[in-house]
Amino acid sequence: MAEIFIISPWLGFGTVVAPHVASTLVDWLSAMKDPIEMAHSLLNMLGLVVGSIWAYLAFGRKREKFPRASIKHKFSLIKLDESQQILRVELEIENLGDTLLKLDYVLSRIQQVMPLANTEDGLFEPQPSEITPEIEWPLIAEREIKYASGERELEPKEPDAFQFDYILGSKIETVVVYSYVKNFLKKPGLFSRKAPKEVGWMKTEILHLKSLDLSDHE
Repeated sequence: MAEIFIISPWLGFGTVVAPHVASTLVDWLSAMKDPIEMAHSLLNMLGLVVGSIWAYLAFGRKREKFPRASIKHKFSLIKLDESQQILRVELEIENLGDTLLKLDYVLSRIQQVMPLANTEDGLFEPQPSEITPEIEWPLIAEREIKYASGERELEPKEPDAFQFDYILGSKIETVVVYSYVKNFLKKPGLFSRKAPKEVGWMKTEILHLKSLDLSDHE
């Protein structure tokens, strides 16, 4: 009976076996083909899953916890008549971050600086506030906008703008323009004891109306 020379990773390279043993070995190797291919496919799938999890965790570490935004004012003045003028405040906001910015609340406020306003206690006397170092100038008017969850959102790098009109007396020369944009509260984790954190942006400017000269000003 002739011997057969077989090269096999299981039996060793250059192993000499009998024909009936070789036939049995070939059948065994053929039967093992499908399980080996299945195991190979499972290993590939496992590699994809592990790679996806790693990529997600790496993204999570780099992801910003809170939105970032910038806000700025643009002003325009329209003279109605000898006694009234309209000040338009355009509040521009841009989402600078990589997360969705969900707007919750927008506030615009105008306060009188010059001439000094008459109050119930007489002519207003400018003094810094006990709460903040800024002077609490007499309020002329304020506007606010409230949004429900998901009603107004900004995608990353997306800009938006809000317009507010104020009718002022023609004798008003200088005002304080205050704006505030509030993001939805950032809630902590399920088991965290931290209180929700409010995210918002504010801007205050002293505006001399005569400097507008009935034209746009930025």
